[in-house]
Amino acid sequence: MRSRTMTLVFLGLCATTAFAQRTFVSVTGVDNATCSRSAPCRSFGAAVTAVAAGGEVVALDSGGYGGLTITKSISIIAPSGVYAGVTVASGTGITISVPAGIVTLRGLSINGVGGTTGIQVDSIGQLHVENTLISGLVSDAMLVNAATLFLVRDCVIRANAQGINIPNAASGITGMVERTRLDENTAAGATIRDNAAVDFSDTTFFNNTDGIVLIPASVGAIAFVNHCFFDRGSRGIVLQTTLDTTSATTVVGDSTFYHVNDPVHRGGIGSNTAFTFANNQFSGYSYTPTFDTILTLK
Repeated sequence: MRSRTMTLVFLGLCATTAFAQRTFVSVTGVDNATCSRSAPCRSFGAAVTAVAAGGEVVALDSGGYGGLTITKSISIIAPSGVYAGVTVASGTGITISVPAGIVTLRGLSINGVGGTTGIQVDSIGQLHVENTLISGLVSDAMLVNAATLFLVRDCVIRANAQGINIPNAASGITGMVERTRLDENTAAGATIRDNAAVDFSDTTFFNNTDGIVLIPASVGAIAFVNHCFFDRGSRGIVLQTTLDTTSATTVVGDSTFYHVNDPVHRGGIGSNTAFTFANNQFSGYSYTPTFDTILTLK
C-alpha cells in the first residue's frame, strides 16, 4: 500500500511539472501552471514559463500582455486580427538570451511609454521578427548585441531614437531586413558596427535623421541595399569609420533617394567604399552622391 501511494505522488509531480507544446494568453486569463487553451494565462511571462522549448505562445484575444525574458527556443504569436501589446514603461520590453536557439516574434505591438529598449538580443541562434510594430522607445527599438542571424520582415519601426542598433560585436552578426518601414527615428533607422553584415531589401526609410549608418570601430561593417526607398531626412547611407584600419562597405542597387540632403555620406579616416549597380535614382539633394565602383549586372 505504501509503495502504491508513493507511485501516485511521483506521477502527480510529473504531471504538474510537464511543459506544454502550446500555451495561451487572454485578457480574461489568470496566470497558472499550464496556460492551456481552456485556462489561459494573463501574461506572456507566465505562458513562456509554462511552454516547452520549441513550443508556441498564442494570444487568443486583444490586450496588453506585459514584458518578458526569453531563455529558450519559442514562438510568440498574435494571429491576424488580434492585438497583442507589450507596453514598455521602463527598461526593456523583451529580452532574449538563447545562444543556439530559434525565437520567433510575430504580430506583436511593442510600445514605449518611457522605456529604453523594445527588443534586446543578448544572444540568439536565429531571431525572426515578423509583422511587428515597435515604436516610441527612448533608445532602441531593437538592440542586437549578439546574434548568429536575425531577420526582420513586414515590420514597422518608428519614432524611436534608434531603429535597429548593432553595437560592436565580438563575433559575426548577419541580418536581413525585408519589406519593413523604418520611419522618423531621431538618430538612425539602422546603425551597424563591428562584425555585422545586414541586407536591406524592399524597405522604406522615411524622415529618419540618418537612414543607415555604418560606423565600425575596429573590424568592419557591411550593408547591402536593394530596392529600398529613402524619403526625407538628413543623410541616406552614412559610412563613418573611426580608425584608418577599419572598413565600412555598402552595395546599393535599384534604390531611390528622394529629398535626402546627403544621399551617400562618407566620413572618418578608414576605408569607406560604396558600390552601385548604377540603377539608383536621386532627387532633391544638396550633396551629389558619388560611388567608387559601378558593378555590372550579370
